Amino acid sequence: MASKYGFIDKNGKVVIEPQFDIESEWDKVYRSRSGAFSEGLVLVKKDGKWGFIDKNGKMVIELQFDEAGDFFEGFACVEKDGKWGFIDKSGKVVIEPQFDRVRQVFNFSEGLAQVEKDYYSADNLPRADDYNWGYIDKNGKVVIEPQFNYVSAFSEGLALVKKDGKWGFIDKNGKMVIEPQFDNAREFSEGFAGVEKDRKWGFIDKSGKMVIEPQFDEVSDFSEGLAQVNKGGEFQVLSQVIEGGKWGFIDKSGKVLIEPQFDHARDFSEGFAQVKKDGKYGFIDKSGKVVIEPQFRDAEPFSEGFARVAIEVEGGVGDVEITIQGRRITTFSFACLDDDYVKDFKKAIKFTNGLDEEEFLGRIFESIIAEDFDDLKSEIDMDKIEKNCPNLYEMLDDGYAGEGGLSEWLGGFFSPFPEPILFMEPGHGISITVDGETKVDKQLLGEFLNINDEGIELGEIENEEDLDSENSVLVQKAKEFCNAQEETLGLDPENTTVYKCNNGMMLIESWPNQPELVKMLKNKNQITISGEVEGYVNYYFSAEKFDLNKLTFVRNSNYDEWIGTDIVGNYFCYDKKIIEEYDFDQHNFESIRHYGTGGSGQSLEFYLEG
Repeated sequence: MASKYGFIDKNGKVVIEPQFDIESEWDKVYRSRSGAFSEGLVLVKKDGKWGFIDKNGKMVIELQFDEAGDFFEGFACVEKDGKWGFIDKSGKVVIEPQFDRVRQVFNFSEGLAQVEKDYYSADNLPRADDYNWGYIDKNGKVVIEPQFNYVSAFSEGLALVKKDGKWGFIDKNGKMVIEPQFDNAREFSEGFAGVEKDRKWGFIDKSGKMVIEPQFDEVSDFSEGLAQVNKGGEFQVLSQVIEGGKWGFIDKSGKVLIEPQFDHARDFSEGFAQVKKDGKYGFIDKSGKVVIEPQFRDAEPFSEGFARVAIEVEGGVGDVEITIQGRRITTFSFACLDDDYVKDFKKAIKFTNGLDEEEFLGRIFESIIAEDFDDLKSEIDMDKIEKNCPNLYEMLDDGYAGEGGLSEWLGGFFSPFPEPILFMEPGHGISITVDGETKVDKQLLGEFLNINDEGIELGEIENEEDLDSENSVLVQKAKEFCNAQEETLGLDPENTTVYKCNNGMMLIESWPNQPELVKMLKNKNQITISGEVEGYVNYYFSAEKFDLNKLTFVRNSNYDEWIGTDIVGNYFCYDKKIIEEYDFDQHNFESIRHYGTGGSGQSLEFYLEG
């Protein structure tokens, strides 16, 4: 059974029937939409587009935006074609889309809005260094120059900013009035701001004085005289949120008025607060009394007499979450020993000091990175290697010889392309849930895909009528996908190979050694050094009657686009569309995104020298 958003009044009565799409958990947390009526309108989503309805459920600003935020001070931020601007309540664009990012909740506050420029680098990838947040006025004029790593909305005359890893507060002239000193912080509300020091949260006043000592595991802003606090939760490094513990409420003296007892809670609004127990949301009043029993899959704050709630409905569109987990190998931590040297390498194992094949390969590669073979030579019998393994001896003994430099020298021994891709290696798993129901439970990815290693090169098909019925359907499906994503992914059917999977298909464009790419087993000549970590990638989307055969895995030859954050190909798609992805990858983004640029020698040289 799927769920849709509708709206209830304060008696719990449904006043706008459930009909709108539910955002994914990623969408809700990281897009930061309020989900509440704001200035008489509320943001809703249908069929992938956003618009606004009024309290009668009438669509007053048509569904047309790729992304959007709520109305504040008469303006709402909207995104079209990758840039953000602002509209008024008639839907008219009043500040042209020109910004890379904006804050979607409280975008305009006290006359100023938070915007960012130059978030993307020249190759259209997010920068991993300092972000550039500043403020504009309602004419679109920049009034505080972009200079901060992070900014918040102005609240009570001050705005929270992050600089050099610490948090402080500025005034509307951009002057720092409370110096950056906190590990984390929240905006001012009702004269108080939550601040974190040494993993505990307390509250300061506008002079910067600590008025409620740090003692809680998480806090929220004060709202209607009360603030949420968490006791017993643990900070999760990967997701950057508190998980576990219980939530309650304190007053401005720090006294606990409603004991921590809820699995989740949100701020008081119009006398009510949403609380979660046993997986369902309801509402309490300020005495802690439950006034609307927990019954909803999700709920948002009361605003202007209405609260948005998620109600299960028959049919409709369901939430799909796909998690791919397993070993993560940093892009630069592997290469393949050239075939000419494999024979010598295998013979040389017995002349090492007890190293196995993988350890020996790793030691060779580590020695290259260190530009020093002396330690390795102390672990092997160089005399026997010289006599029995002349090719390998040349590599170990000559060092970086020749006028071509490191790149040319390496090119003689290694193929630094990721041809034996690791995402089908045993250990990677895939899990799929649809509306909370498990469809696939940590199945080995290689088993889930079970790719047929006889790929069909689309450009080499002379007559589709010669194909059997199964391959004919596969080719037609692949060509339709290429046409749908040709511009976005740069897919060219004339240079694309398709492979049939157990579930869906895989498309690969212009890759060398394609049969090697789809092998399930680990390439025995692969060199692996550091970089193995546990990780996972979450994908979220909605689908009607979710079908495993509509999955597509795309490995594209454009290395500049391959930024190393996917386990499964460059792109993971459903029904010809790229799925929204949220990745808790901890690798060095700036390094990984350059992998492969400029050809094989330059690629590996980038890591060895830089």
